Amino acid sequence: MKNKVGKASGSRYRSLIVSIAVLVVLFVLILLVNIFSSNRIQNANQTVTEAGYMQTSIQSIIKELYNLKLYYGEDPNSPVVKASLQSLRDNQKLFNEHLHAFSTGGQINDEHGQVQLSGLTDPEIKKSLVTLQENWQPLNEVLSTYLKDAGSIRNDSTTLDLAVLSAQDKNRILFSEVSAVAEAVQEQAQTTATVLRWIQVAAIAVVLAYFIFFIRFFMSRLLSADRSAAQANEEIKEIMTTVNSGLFLLDRNLKIGSQYSTELIKILGRKDIAGLSLVDLLKDLVNSEDVQMTHSFVNQLYNGRVKEKLIADLNPLSRIQVTMQSPQGESVVKYLDFRFNRVYNGKEIIRILGSVADTTDAVRLQERLQQEREQSDTQLQMLGSLVSADPSVMNDFIEKVNRYSNQINQTLKDPSNTPSALRYKVDSIAREIHTIKGEASALNLGSFVDLANEFENHLKNLKEKNKLVGEDFLPLTVSLEELLTLTSTINDLNSKVGHDLNNASAHGLPAIVFKTHIEKFIADLGMRNRKQVGVSFGNADVLNSLKPEKISLLREMVVQLLRNSVAHGIESAEERTAKGKLAVGHVHIQFNQTGNELYFSVEDDGAGIDYEKIRAKVGASMSPSDAAQLTVEQLNRYIFIPNFSTLDYHNDDAGRGVGLDAVKTKIMELGGKLKLMSEKGAFTRFMFKIPN
Repeated sequence: MKNKVGKASGSRYRSLIVSIAVLVVLFVLILLVNIFSSNRIQNANQTVTEAGYMQTSIQSIIKELYNLKLYYGEDPNSPVVKASLQSLRDNQKLFNEHLHAFSTGGQINDEHGQVQLSGLTDPEIKKSLVTLQENWQPLNEVLSTYLKDAGSIRNDSTTLDLAVLSAQDKNRILFSEVSAVAEAVQEQAQTTATVLRWIQVAAIAVVLAYFIFFIRFFMSRLLSADRSAAQANEEIKEIMTTVNSGLFLLDRNLKIGSQYSTELIKILGRKDIAGLSLVDLLKDLVNSEDVQMTHSFVNQLYNGRVKEKLIADLNPLSRIQVTMQSPQGESVVKYLDFRFNRVYNGKEIIRILGSVADTTDAVRLQERLQQEREQSDTQLQMLGSLVSADPSVMNDFIEKVNRYSNQINQTLKDPSNTPSALRYKVDSIAREIHTIKGEASALNLGSFVDLANEFENHLKNLKEKNKLVGEDFLPLTVSLEELLTLTSTINDLNSKVGHDLNNASAHGLPAIVFKTHIEKFIADLGMRNRKQVGVSFGNADVLNSLKPEKISLLREMVVQLLRNSVAHGIESAEERTAKGKLAVGHVHIQFNQTGNELYFSVEDDGAGIDYEKIRAKVGASMSPSDAAQLTVEQLNRYIFIPNFSTLDYHNDDAGRGVGLDAVKTKIMELGGKLKLMSEKGAFTRFMFKIPN
């Protein structure tokens, strides 16, 4: 029974197996015929195509010969000539290879790579090939002769002329014979195609059966491919969700693609990015000039002739500062770093890959490190000054800066807002800052000098305003905060090096300390102003009997007077020599004490006061006749007026119109008197009398 069942089953499936076997055999036979015919047609078409290349090469040879004739006499190494010579060689080689392949068969190279051609055996075609060979050979020899020495600057035009004439002579017949070969091959291909067409019609039924039979197989493959594509898209989505950079693609119109990373949304703070123009995206973040430069930069990336690495440094969006709105509606400053790279398909640039990273934390860290380095440099400078300065002088400076800072703070807090009160604030602060700058300069404390200059620049802007308001003083509060911080720093360092503010032991008697300090200061002062200056003292021992507070005030005023002498009075060594003076200028400081009164004077042997220059300066605010009638005593008063200076520039030592105003203010506060004497070209002497 089992054998019967087995035989029945085998009989039931045998016909199916035989049918499938017959179908397979029939399909294979049809396929073989189709392949054979298709190969013949393909070879014929390939031959026609290659014949077309031969025709093109003939025309290219003529064209390049004309170009070389046109550029004859130019440098053979010039790009144009070299390109024409190379093209001529390539086309000669192409024609030779094709002619040989048509005759005997073989491999040739064209723009699609290596191509295998079978030799053409048709008698009529072979006749055309013989004619083609006979006409090509003379031209080929002339071309080879010319190309042999074409790269030499000593090569004459004879061989080029022969090549041009030969090409002109053979052009038509070569083109005609190649066309004859192509037409004959094309005719054979059409005959083969007709036969194949009938075979294909007969095989349609088989193909339909094959399609129906295997439709399920193809459907399963398509479904599998869809699943693979869905999986790939899911993986891309996961990558775009987890990557730490804002990634996006740009097309040639600078439109952002539909795929971009989630981080891009977080960085830019917006979701509607797909399809948005990069220009529209940036216009709210950076200025119009940077937007335009970015547009040009991305366009350059699409230019294949431009090296990507060479223009990378021109990226205008490399670490830019932007102001954005936080989710809470607050303005937030961020630093963004955009990068752009080409995306290739083969050799074609199809997209630009953009990436943006939020580098705010890195920039903040870099700024903090820079601030720490600057603070370290400042502390080292201060430490050097602390070590070299006399403790009593340094302690006096620190105490003075603290006092003046508090005075400036109180002045800024003064609620008076009348025009005169505001002008008084400016002049008062200017005197105190200028005094700090003078003392700092004498101690080589460059950080204090720089900060004082910044302070004075703000004050200069205020002085130039026609109308002042309270808000104009806000920049001064920032500078004052920096001054207080700097003072705290030097105070801490001063304590660490052992200079007790209350109980510092001087290096010597007050007179010695005073003289040493002034001598060092005037040496630095002369060096800064490129002048040679010496200083002498008369009866300086008087200082030993004075209180430290009085010595501090004297030192403060003397520093301002010395800066005035060196900047305005003492001439350069060349000028002094030309006037018959010693090359080294001299300043003499004299002290005397009578009863309860202290006398001191500061005299330099410089150019004296130029009263005509003062008169001209004063003449800007009065009539020329009134200015001409001013006496010397009246002109002297202008020297002590706030903001008055005869210098057309300012530096660390003069030109602000504040130094002598500060001296006069101190004398008046002490209830003293001052007198000024000067002789043009000889000397200037400031004399003071103050209660002791």
